Amino acid sequence: MLAADGQNTSDSVINIVNIEEFVIQMQKNENHTLLDVRSWMEFKKGRIPQALLAENEQILSTITDTMDLEKPLFIYCAGNFRGKAAGRFLAEKGFKNIYILEVGFNGWKAAGKEIDKTRPKRTLHHMKKSDA
Repeated sequence: MLAADGQNTSDSVINIVNIEEFVIQMQKNENHTLLDVRSWMEFKKGRIPQALLAENEQILSTITDTMDLEKPLFIYCAGNFRGKAAGRFLAEKGFKNIYILEVGFNGWKAAGKEIDKTRPKRTLHHMKKSDA
């Protein structure tokens, strides 16, 4: 278990877990938030069901600003680089229960896990000037 600075601590903990543990912890913590920190283009092609898109730090802040710091957060990107960066950012904000999918969405998909391919709606805070 690593904190934002990579050291073991009792608070602001980041857990990098495999698919099985990711699923177990999501089931165990029903009141969780699942965050996809990939780009809009990646997200719209497919995502883990119930995931919220947080493609940059500003959106990640908007989504999490009013959340309870004890609420479990589950994070994934394509591999795990962006996921780890988002985890460190959220740990610095004081979140204490952060789970990062070690193999990312690519590993999730390769393992044959459920994927939501319905066309997502782009919310206003996801819009870029070029989309307007």
